[in-house]
Amino acid sequence: MSSTDFLYFAFNNRVNGLKGIDMKCSVKTFGITRDIAGAKEVVVELPEGSTVADFKNELFSRFPRLSTLTSLFIAVNQSYAEDGQVLNEEDEIALIPPVAGG
Repeated sequence: MSSTDFLYFAFNNRVNGLKGIDMKCSVKTFGITRDIAGAKEVVVELPEGSTVADFKNELFSRFPRLSTLTSLFIAVNQSYAEDGQVLNEEDEIALIPPVAGG
């Protein structure tokens, strides 16, 4: 991995057969998600109109270990996001890993 701590993924316009302009979504990682991704921030390219579910499918295909976490929440603009939420390029996306406490 380069020293920039950024990973770039081309999504190849596969989501829902969408074609056209790609958007670059910045994704912050924390805890175990950072360990799995190998970076504190990941940039994922998605076709315009992609949803959180589309994003998760791509993320799990790139990082299969993420799909094995007991819980993994996606936050968009500092709020928990539902799978049907449409993403925009300017959205701030964060992976919220499982937490333990006592």
